[in-house]
Amino acid sequence: MREADELEILDVFRTSAQIVLGRSLREVSPGTRISDAGIDSMSRLEIVGLIEDHFNVRVDDDALMEVETIEDLVQVVSSARASEAVGSPPLEGRPASND
Repeated sequence: MREADELEILDVFRTSAQIVLGRSLREVSPGTRISDAGIDSMSRLEIVGLIEDHFNVRVDDDALMEVETIEDLVQVVSSARASEAVGSPPLEGRPASND
């Protein structure tokens, strides 16, 4: 994915984090560990949910478990966007999971 797309994902992450945490993360670098940014597991899920809603994608749960830094999260969302663009039906058209 293009660098511009990754910058957009980073911006949406920062906006989502501000909504969830009630504080700005503008000065946090992409290499910052998510836990070092003061984001706990529940906040992480809320932030990812907002990002998924914004881009109309679903982030793979297994990939999300491997995320340690903000850059890792950007890459996971970027991959989800790329796979959605390759031909998966939109979220509204997918059958419900039986997990």
